[in-house]
Amino acid sequence: MSLEEAYPVNIKCKEKMDTTKQDLETIKEWLKKQPHLPDTWDDEMLMGYLRNCSFSLEKTKTKLDKYFTMKTALPEMFANRDFTKPEFQKLLKLVEVGVMPGLNSDGYSVYAARLLASENDDLDFSLVPKTILMICDIYIKKEVVGGPGDVFVVDASRFHLKYLAQITPTLAKNFFTFVNDAIAVKIKQFHIIRASAIVEFFIKFLSPFMKEKIRNRIHVHEDLDTLFDYVPKGLLPEEFGGTAGKLEKHMDEVLVAAYEYNSWLKGQEDVKADETKRMGRSVNQDNLFGMDGSFKKLVID
Repeated sequence: MSLEEAYPVNIKCKEKMDTTKQDLETIKEWLKKQPHLPDTWDDEMLMGYLRNCSFSLEKTKTKLDKYFTMKTALPEMFANRDFTKPEFQKLLKLVEVGVMPGLNSDGYSVYAARLLASENDDLDFSLVPKTILMICDIYIKKEVVGGPGDVFVVDASRFHLKYLAQITPTLAKNFFTFVNDAIAVKIKQFHIIRASAIVEFFIKFLSPFMKEKIRNRIHVHEDLDTLFDYVPKGLLPEEFGGTAGKLEKHMDEVLVAAYEYNSWLKGQEDVKADETKRMGRSVNQDNLFGMDGSFKKLVID
């Protein structure tokens, strides 16, 4: 984001230069007083959560506790996060994802993604949710000026039937509970293009695990013209009917960031809640969720 873009975006994020530093220090002091949470964390990550919570200190505390708690309770999603591992190397050759240059009129960033895999390729689709969260953490870490929200556009033309069996209800519940309650990303719009009947069934399968707010922001487009009503062509790759260059080029930039921050990402594995030190009842995967799959209420000091 350019400096010219930063000022109006800061206003939308409720980011004020005179109080931002004070808010950051308040959260850092709060962390030090929580025996079950890390004593400190990267300023960039803490700022990402403050921005995501519109600089509400109480909302930030709650979301941070949920973030660190879920990292401990769900090691299958947050351990062994290393882009140099063979399984991630294979996945990164079968997907393309990119961050589009510039912002839309609301100050939102636009992310585009598609599968490259054919039906015969050996793609472990269950690894996709974990990879998404890895990339999100990296982009929160490298963000200098935060935005008020994000727009996601997915080409689903190569989503095959066999992927349905790889996303279990437990995996879907865990992923969307994190997205609903713990991630520092504001999903303002989620667009799906070139969707088959299989994709529409998959969306229905996932819907019960999403908050209503997110469900209402999903748009399935029968043609690209309706997509352009929401996302200008200048913020879409050529493969999506846009003018922002090839998605492959933007994927190269994502790969540069992935490998640049890979050591940092691996070091984050131990930055999580220690439930043996939590005051009151400890939290684990068995008691993490309410009956409806929502994150149980945490008591925040």
